Amino acid sequence: MHYDEPPNTAVVKPTRLALLLSLSIVVAYFGFILMVALAKPLLGTVLVPGVSLALILAAGLLLFCIVASSIFVIVENRKTGKREAP
Repeated sequence: MHYDEPPNTAVVKPTRLALLLSLSIVVAYFGFILMVALAKPLLGTVLVPGVSLALILAAGLLLFCIVASSIFVIVENRKTGKREAP
């Protein structure tokens, strides 16, 4: 792409999938933060010696973000790949 060309609308326009995944990540993140602020005793529950509920939920949140990002990349790459094929 050259600087004098208009941007590709597929890159600029957010898709419904992007908005849905972004919203789900924000809700999950703020839910975790609210739990840290309001439910410290619950998050301090030790499930296995050395592993609390907070650690499990934090790892789950991280994995959720990775999976959501991967889903977005795979779906969008398939859509743009179909457009570029002759």
